[in-house]
Amino acid sequence: MKYSILLILTLFAPPIFGAQLSRQLNYGKYFGKIQMNGSSNVVAVALDAFVVQPNDPASYPEMTVIVRESLGGYVSPEYMGYYYYDPTYNFENGVLELNDPKNDLVATLKVTNTGAQTVLEGPITQRLTNAKGVMRVVMNLDDSVSLIT
Repeated sequence: MKYSILLILTLFAPPIFGAQLSRQLNYGKYFGKIQMNGSSNVVAVALDAFVVQPNDPASYPEMTVIVRESLGGYVSPEYMGYYYYDPTYNFENGVLELNDPKNDLVATLKVTNTGAQTVLEGPITQRLTNAKGVMRVVMNLDDSVSLIT
């Protein structure tokens, strides 16, 4: 009897479980680009997502995201940095919201896992100028390097 119930649950389980896994945000370093609407220029960007333990050990760890726009490419000393402490992540839809009033950059990034990569992609807005564009960053889980795809 136990096995037949398990079999029935397995056969009729909603397909959302597989979809949930394809939207998992992996912690680590992402590399990619930002391209503003109407511009052919591409800005190199690195995004770090990691977990921080607050000063109170009884507190639950929180996610932190740092975005670095490298104005002259990845090896350039010129960059703009943005720090997002405890950003919003929607687990059901796989959407990471980077929106802190202290930062110029606002982003809504869709998370997609494709085999050996996790991709964060979506619209961005520069708060001061209201310029809009798209950010796409990739984390290669198999340790291969593909900076801008």
